[in-house]
Amino acid sequence: SDQRMPQMLGTEFLVRSAQIAPLTTRIILSAFSDTREILEAINRAEIYRYVTKPWDNQELIGIISQAVQHHDLVKQNHSLIRELKENKKQLTELNASLEKTVLERTQELREANEQLSELAMTDPLTKTLNRRPFFAKLQEEIERSKRHRRPIVVAMVDLDHFKQFNDMEGHLAGDEALKKVVQIFSSNLRKSDSLCLCGCTSGAGCISAFGGASGLTAAAPLLGLFLTDCFDITY
Repeated sequence: SDQRMPQMLGTEFLVRSAQIAPLTTRIILSAFSDTREILEAINRAEIYRYVTKPWDNQELIGIISQAVQHHDLVKQNHSLIRELKENKKQLTELNASLEKTVLERTQELREANEQLSELAMTDPLTKTLNRRPFFAKLQEEIERSKRHRRPIVVAMVDLDHFKQFNDMEGHLAGDEALKKVVQIFSSNLRKSDSLCLCGCTSGAGCISAFGGASGLTAAAPLLGLFLTDCFDITY
C-alpha cells in the first residue's frame, strides 16, 4: 500500500486489512520518511517493511521475495499451531475417554471382587455364612464378650435323619428343606445375630447361630418353632 492516499492513510488501510486477513504480509510505500508515520505503521499496521520512494526495482523485488517467504512461514506456523490445538483437543478427549473407561473397569472389578468375596463367605444354596467367616465372627464375639464381661450364646441345630431324607426324596428335596429351615431361622433372628450353615457332610445338616447376652431368651422360642412348625417341600 501507498502511505498517502486520497481517502485514508496507508497505515489505516493496512490496519483494516489486518482485521480482515490477519496473516497478510503488509508493506508500505511512501515518499515520506517521517519517524512518527513509520512508528505508527510498525505499531498499528504491524507492517513487514516500510519502503521509501523512490525505490530501487531490484531492491523492491528482493523485499517482495522476502515478504513472500515470510508469508509462507507465517502460514505454516499458523497451520502447525492449529494442528497442535486440534491434537491437544483430541488428546484431551482421549484422556477423558480413557479415564471414564478406567473408572468403569475399576467399578466392574470392585463389583466382581465383592461378588467373589460374597461367594467365598456364603453358602451358595442358602446365602448364609459358611464355616470360615462364621467362626471368624464367632471369635470376634468371644473377644468382645471377654472385654465387656458378658455372656455369649451359641445354638447348634442338627437336622436329624437328613441323610435318609436325601436318599429317599433326592437332593433337590434336601436342598429345599435346608432353605426352608434357614428361612425360619433368618426371619426370627435379630439383626445382631449371625447364622451359619456349617455343612452337609454325608448329607447331614447342621445350622449354628450366636448372639449376645439375651441370646438364650431369643433362642428358646426359636428352637420351639421346629417342634410345632410343618412345611411342604416343592421342587
